[in-house]
Amino acid sequence: MYDLKTTFAIEIAVSKTHATASVSCPGRQLAEFGPESSYEVDVPHDNSRLRFAYIVGPRADVIWFLGLPFAALALAFAGRAWMSAVAVASIALWVDVPHQIVTLFRTWGVADDRRRFRVQLIAGLLVISAIIAGGLAWAPLSLLLLSTLWNHQHQLMQLHGFARIYDFKAGVRDNSVGKRDQALAWILYGNLFLSSPLFTSYWLRESYRLGLPLTAFDVNMIHGLAWTITIAFSGFYVVMTIKRFKNGAVLNPLKYLYILINYSVLYFVCWQSSSLLMYGITNVLMHGIQYVVFVFYYLQRSSSKANGKDRLVHWIVNPGNGVVFVCVLLFYAVLYQLMTGRPLDELGFGAVHFASQYEAVPEVQLRAMSVLTGKEIWLLTLLNVPGMLHLYYDSFIWKVREGRTQESL
Repeated sequence: MYDLKTTFAIEIAVSKTHATASVSCPGRQLAEFGPESSYEVDVPHDNSRLRFAYIVGPRADVIWFLGLPFAALALAFAGRAWMSAVAVASIALWVDVPHQIVTLFRTWGVADDRRRFRVQLIAGLLVISAIIAGGLAWAPLSLLLLSTLWNHQHQLMQLHGFARIYDFKAGVRDNSVGKRDQALAWILYGNLFLSSPLFTSYWLRESYRLGLPLTAFDVNMIHGLAWTITIAFSGFYVVMTIKRFKNGAVLNPLKYLYILINYSVLYFVCWQSSSLLMYGITNVLMHGIQYVVFVFYYLQRSSSKANGKDRLVHWIVNPGNGVVFVCVLLFYAVLYQLMTGRPLDELGFGAVHFASQYEAVPEVQLRAMSVLTGKEIWLLTLLNVPGMLHLYYDSFIWKVREGRTQESL
């Protein structure tokens, strides 16, 4: 087993088309990184081809990245059976709010990132605020589907990003592996959205509302095509992985275990539950907690190297500091009072009534949306829509291929 604390100086040679980094370490590994001038990263020096490298550490990875999905699944099913929808949504809010806050710490709290992404940060705030306001007024379910799709993309890119970090920590520098991982993520998530009974009812209902009627035959064709692509590419992925290993390439078994566990839990929820809120809770617990744990350690390391420029962030992420969680509790207290003191529809100031906008569709045996389903959709909107700015920021601040990101991994 290699020592992750061992660091190596890396000099970058940049050309117009390619950037390489020569790493002086046992095994003479050649690594590829982004076009930075020079920096230090952690590079493994284990010569074995099966390398168990961790995102944080053995215990933390087992708890947060491999074990957490099962705990989230159990909590979502238990909450659905024993708690009200509002109480279950509140559990998710306890996790989702801090998960959005840490993104703001990374973007607005880190001086280098604030300077690098200044235009994107300001433009995103203005444009996304306008989209949310217009969507709530004129197309609420379309806004929910947009935020849900974006959450899908964001979730799959987080899963893909953690998989890339597992490879990075193990010394895997083959760009084709990352491309196959990303393609697998898109296909698995696309199939989940198109084929699962949970999501089919929602995109089918919206297609009728938009004047795009689909027959039962059309739906079965979409399901069959999605599954065919998923099975075919999954087989190709397994074959290529085995082939690489036989040809002497390095593999990190923990990456494949992480991918298998996380996607299996999401597939199980979408086929075994008819509640969109339950899926949202499982997803928020998995995605939110993993993200908070990762960013906490990332900011600890990056702020310690900032030479005093990021004092506020460094103070907040110090072990034992409860400022972040106090802010979350205050936010939760206000929100909980609103949610329990008035009917749920009044949270939209009388402008949002989901159930009344979606009538029955007899052609495909869809009943009119119930009041309970309308309330669940509104609760899920509360979870997803406020995080759209976080989704946008995360789309460009986390690039494993960039040298500045690698320094703090």
